[in-house]
Amino acid sequence: MTENSSPEKAPVVKSDLYPRLSGDTERLESLIAVLRQTKLGAQLLDDAAEAGVTITTAMMSGSKGAYNDANKLVTLVPGLPFERQVVTLAHELRHAQQFKNGVVLNAFLDAPKDYLHSQGMIEADANVAACAVAWDLKQQGNSKPIEDFAKEHPAIVDPFLRAAENGGVETGDAFKDAFRGWFDDLYIRNAYEKNYLRNFECNKRHATPAERAAAMRRSVPVTENAAKVCLFDGKQYISEKEVADFFARPELTSVAHETYWAIYRNLRDAKNLGFSADAKDVMNKEGNFTIRESEYYEIDAPLRKRQTKAAAKIAEYKQRKNLNAVDRRVRLAKARSR
Repeated sequence: MTENSSPEKAPVVKSDLYPRLSGDTERLESLIAVLRQTKLGAQLLDDAAEAGVTITTAMMSGSKGAYNDANKLVTLVPGLPFERQVVTLAHELRHAQQFKNGVVLNAFLDAPKDYLHSQGMIEADANVAACAVAWDLKQQGNSKPIEDFAKEHPAIVDPFLRAAENGGVETGDAFKDAFRGWFDDLYIRNAYEKNYLRNFECNKRHATPAERAAAMRRSVPVTENAAKVCLFDGKQYISEKEVADFFARPELTSVAHETYWAIYRNLRDAKNLGFSADAKDVMNKEGNFTIRESEYYEIDAPLRKRQTKAAAKIAEYKQRKNLNAVDRRVRLAKARSR
């Protein structure tokens, strides 16, 4: 995850394994030692060191880690299982590499569709990188990182594994499949839409007059960012045409109900459209935005789970009641026979 805010830095120390560490340095050194066993992990660490990135540990809410480009800071949440932290470190270092390569992303300045597509793209790619590192470790005999990662994000990891086991790492198919899988997980997409809205408000609070005048107007096609981000061994694993075709699909401009109306309000205010501006017209013009069907909302999942549990309890109660009735009849028959 990329963030606009981050915790205060602890004192920075230099290690033989990495030049800028703070927080739980002993834990970080152990994680870095494992990450350096992989080809991509070593590249990520070297690029981060060259960019002056500090790696630290600190408590955060709502995520396992974050990268803040303004502070050049990778933060890992302490207390997580070691194998899961290896994957998280790879993910966050990939973000550092993305920004080092020149990715352009600003929630306040960018056109909403461009930002949402690029935000999704850089998060999908960071998960691809995490898969690649975990796969490399699996090939070395350590399968725990990718197994734990798969339990948490099957929509991303399972397609990667299926392709990887058929030579997909060499062909690039594993990276493409995991990349696309990120967008199939609507829970993740909902979460990152909320992240976009939070980042928008944060940037708005600190915006200069010039930035306020340019708000939500900058065009940054996702294909431009993909050329700087979706790379493995120096080659783009998903072509410009594949990126353009993928993000042209109608489902990639569908957003949650609250996201739709928040974007509309922000556009109305930023561009002085007035309260009479028709929401549908504005949202069509700004990116063919539509509202995802309510069945996708996060609130439905817990509701369905509660309904399933209630149905199971009712069935269990009825079965117990029937068994008790049969038992009573058997006991009564035995008593009469005496």
